Amino acid sequence: MNYNVSDHFSYNFELNLNKVPAKQADRIALKILFPGILAALFLIIIGCYELLLGSRPDEGSDIAEKVPFWFNLTFFDILIIFLGVWIIIKLLLTYFHYKKVFFDGKKITLIYRTPSGAKKTVKESIKKYLGVNFRVEFFQYGFITKNKYIIELYHQDPEKIAPLYISTSGHNIRKIWADYARKLHLDQLMLTDDGLIIRANKDIGKSLETLYQEKIIKDTFNFKKPLPSSIAWTRKKDKSIIKSRKIRWDAYNFMVCFGIFLTLSTLAVNVRFLVQSTATALFSLALLLFTVLLACRLFTKDKIVIKPNKVIIIHKTFFFSRKKYELMKDEIEAVDVAFSPVSERNFLAIIGGEKTLVFGKKLPAKDLDWIREFLIHDIVKK
Repeated sequence: MNYNVSDHFSYNFELNLNKVPAKQADRIALKILFPGILAALFLIIIGCYELLLGSRPDEGSDIAEKVPFWFNLTFFDILIIFLGVWIIIKLLLTYFHYKKVFFDGKKITLIYRTPSGAKKTVKESIKKYLGVNFRVEFFQYGFITKNKYIIELYHQDPEKIAPLYISTSGHNIRKIWADYARKLHLDQLMLTDDGLIIRANKDIGKSLETLYQEKIIKDTFNFKKPLPSSIAWTRKKDKSIIKSRKIRWDAYNFMVCFGIFLTLSTLAVNVRFLVQSTATALFSLALLLFTVLLACRLFTKDKIVIKPNKVIIIHKTFFFSRKKYELMKDEIEAVDVAFSPVSERNFLAIIGGEKTLVFGKKLPAKDLDWIREFLIHDIVKK
């Protein structure tokens, strides 16, 4: 399904409607730009050092004969340098590509600026917006996947979609979403695999149980419906547990694997230089620990634990489990199979109170729909 979506550049954005006229710039923050450039420069320095001064096995030596022909150290050094240069160029282009958002109480004005300095202005009356949309966008923060929570004014024209609030923290996001909808006198929207879900302004703040009692939502779960093959469902006396049967791989997983391989290969080839000084030893240890951390994240799976009064998201890595988020059932206001247009992934969004729980980023939409129906049934049943 095709959706209208606009690129937002900031990771920390808020259009303050308590002071109208309001204005805010949507661009990448300097606290993101500078560390990214420093990390890229570090990659370039390492690549240049290894290329010019790094050790190479002598021709005809036993080590040279054991190293596969495809393992070319010069190629990897150049690749690291290229990656650093590409990151710097990408960050600089992003910083000079931004938009400014203005609201005067009646209309939204968007001023787009490109790296070349070109400027474009778009205006629209607040009455012509369909509603206040909430979505979660997944993005790469280095080798780490993070969530970006976005609240925006939704319009059928992507150029007129205006950000209202953007954060990498989901804390209190439900209340913030509701506050924007009330202040602008618009309905709440969410993108799903079936299209836009609209919650009328009068229903904002109502719990799932209240919406069920008022017959606004229905309990459609059927125990005779087959369990999706991608998930496992365990029922115990005091809880139910739902989890993915396996780790589902995508381009991100392969990118992390390549990074781990590259790091371990560099450490292995230069093993005799790693303990020449305290500084190199500590750096090598830190690099190894970071690699282990990436490997752990790579093999981490989420599961939902449904207890009589709350829903919990658990992160499980190998034999270790830790509670990530929890939400009381009487606080839950929506359970939807949401859709992220940027990553083109479906996921389960459990919204209520001050939190938004995200589960199943890589599961098929039809399997997430089974989980959604089961959760709604478990919450509203008497």
